[in-house]
Amino acid sequence: MKKHNVHDSGYKKLFSSPELVKQLLVSFVNEEWVHKIEYNTLQRIDKSFISDEFAERESDLIYKAKFEGKDLYIFLLLEFQSTVDRFMSLRMLRYIAELYEFLIKNQKLKKLPAVFPLMLYNGEKKWTAPEELNNLIENSIPEHYIPDFRYYKIAENEFSKDFLKSLNNAVAALFYTENCSGEELQQEIDNVVELLKSEKPGELSLFVSWFTYMFRDKRGEIDVENIYKKDRGTACKRE
Repeated sequence: MKKHNVHDSGYKKLFSSPELVKQLLVSFVNEEWVHKIEYNTLQRIDKSFISDEFAERESDLIYKAKFEGKDLYIFLLLEFQSTVDRFMSLRMLRYIAELYEFLIKNQKLKKLPAVFPLMLYNGEKKWTAPEELNNLIENSIPEHYIPDFRYYKIAENEFSKDFLKSLNNAVAALFYTENCSGEELQQEIDNVVELLKSEKPGELSLFVSWFTYMFRDKRGEIDVENIYKKDRGTACKRE
């Protein structure tokens, strides 16, 4: 599917839901430790308290949760650029440093809390940028003086349709939709609906709103009504 600037605000609204952030972490971060996050404590942080620059950026979200009894921050960067940013690791490190500076100024800390840097990429090109900052720096001095930092990459175009169909949640439905061309989606709409069959009403409505807005000009080509029916059917069950 063609990518548009509207993705920024659309994705930001979707991932303003703690439940969808949980789905993103549990289903698409291939590390055991994320299953131990206390997701009942997951809350979005208002970026306007941090800095004007943070508040103005549409492309990132900050969450806070408990992990093994301690504060954990999750920095989610939504990347929609048509070109791959080779220096993404440096950009991500700068954003996290800004968050740390805010925490130092506003909290009495003996140690800084952990921040999980997570990038969600939905471009059509393969993501080729190094995930480790030290791969971007000349190793002309001893390596223990080279900054050691990495971010975690989730690239939507790297997941197969079979894998996504095995998940049955709204984030999987989102990625499945994004990985279809307009013509393919016309044939695949039933699979998208199937991925949503176990979704909670609130998250289902978020996905339906995003989907119907994205395809508002294609209602003659894509069976948007099928998605509407899914949302209405869930509403009827609640009643």
